[in-house]
Amino acid sequence: MNSLPDPKQDRSRLTRQRLIEALMGLLETREFRDIGVLDIAERAGTSVGTVYRHFADKEDFLNTLMRLRIEKIEARLSIKTAMIPPEWSLEEILTIALQQALEQVETDAPILRTLLTHRPLQLQLNQAMEALQSQALSRMELFLERCGSRVTHPDKGRAATQLFHVLNTLFLDSIIATDSPAYWAKAPEREALIEETSKMMVAYLTP
Repeated sequence: MNSLPDPKQDRSRLTRQRLIEALMGLLETREFRDIGVLDIAERAGTSVGTVYRHFADKEDFLNTLMRLRIEKIEARLSIKTAMIPPEWSLEEILTIALQQALEQVETDAPILRTLLTHRPLQLQLNQAMEALQSQALSRMELFLERCGSRVTHPDKGRAATQLFHVLNTLFLDSIIATDSPAYWAKAPEREALIEETSKMMVAYLTP
């Protein structure tokens, strides 16, 4: 016999989610160090006491955000790689993959930037990233296998590792430099960046 939902637990879950979303919203325009518990409470439409019933302190919010981001990445990596339409060229495949990846990174940039730059989280983050890197490399290698004869590089394992590090650099650029007008004034337009990166990747994968 299934137990009935507990309204109290549901309300608690919704309140916790509202608090997390409040911090995520604040991070879009402010640095984590400049955000107080009162700011989070006001944004969520609740009291400071309610915040402390769900989170020990500000850092506890970041621990939760880190766990949620990692779960999201793991879920994305675990999704079976879709079959690639046979009529697509390698450049088309890479262009679409880059567009989708960059869109997600740009959406999550405020949160990712906070997680990457908040020193107390570094040890936990490094440990989590080691496990994710291994998983991501496996998925990258599978992706290259699915590209079939379009990829002529003799060592797909090595190729996957090189592409992984190129993409990491590209994504970190988008995360860390998001709020730097001087940087973006000299940076290439997003579509041009995707196009040129795709062409470089094609050249590397088809020696």
